[in-house]
Amino acid sequence: MVRRMWPIVFAVGCGTEADITLGDSAAPLAWSRLPSGSSARLRAVAFSSDAYVGYAVGDGGVVLRTANGGATWAAASSGVGADLWSVSVPSNGTVAYACGSGGAVLRTTDQGLSWTSQTPVGATLRAILFPSSDLIGFCAGDGTTILKTVDGWTWSAQTPPAGFSTDFRALAAPFTGLTTFACGTSGKVMGTSDGGVLWNDLSPPNASGVTLQSLATPSGMTLYAGGADGVVYRSLNGGGFWDAVSPGTGAGALAFSGPNDGICAGRGIAVTSDGGTAWTLSYGDSGVALAGAWISGGGQTAFVVGDGGTILRTATGGR
Repeated sequence: MVRRMWPIVFAVGCGTEADITLGDSAAPLAWSRLPSGSSARLRAVAFSSDAYVGYAVGDGGVVLRTANGGATWAAASSGVGADLWSVSVPSNGTVAYACGSGGAVLRTTDQGLSWTSQTPVGATLRAILFPSSDLIGFCAGDGTTILKTVDGWTWSAQTPPAGFSTDFRALAAPFTGLTTFACGTSGKVMGTSDGGVLWNDLSPPNASGVTLQSLATPSGMTLYAGGADGVVYRSLNGGGFWDAVSPGTGAGALAFSGPNDGICAGRGIAVTSDGGTAWTLSYGDSGVALAGAWISGGGQTAFVVGDGGTILRTATGGR
């Protein structure tokens, strides 16, 4: 899917939760719980563009893979014991990347059958993202660490804005290697529109002190950041002005398929069809913390993962 890109507007502003409203709740009939064969805490999930090949990663170096759209999952040997925080699938799923504690970065080039690892830094890396290329991507983590690669293996440090300090939690990009956003502790958000040459501070004033733990951007102008306070902070102009809403589920994971359709997960799952103005409860309390989400470009197929090897799937956009 090709989306038209617009330049980022770097300004500052904030809104209030009164600006947006919540929808009515719904029964969790649209989601099915899949057998994962694991009891590990799963922290992230990602799929190929055709939603066929996918990976879920979690604590203790756990990597689960599927080659049939999530119908069945099998454990793969990651070769590491580090907790894995994030996974990224650039294209058809043959190549994938993961990162985690102790600076671990993993790569597969054979659909997850084997993984090679390296440690470019010592800091825990909590987010990795290859938006559209098997070779060009970013990873980020503790100590304001953010790295970029242009060959899929050699990493170089990026320079955050002056005075910018955070432990990064998430990365997001609208299917381009040029525009990328990162968020983390202390309510911090930064963005680049030139592939990392220059990063700008876009932090929402109304999220000061909040750990922003999830991030989604269906375009270079619309940006969503999920806070540990359960609030989703939203900007419609590339980080210049922010408003906020509480979907009522927690905001450990966010995923959007386009300008309108998205999912938010914490203990339960909420869905939106109007760009986050209204959220509808789609799945009640799952009984576990949900930490990772992925949604297809068409907005129908989505996966959410969490504690206890939990994998949830919908084929109806959660409706």
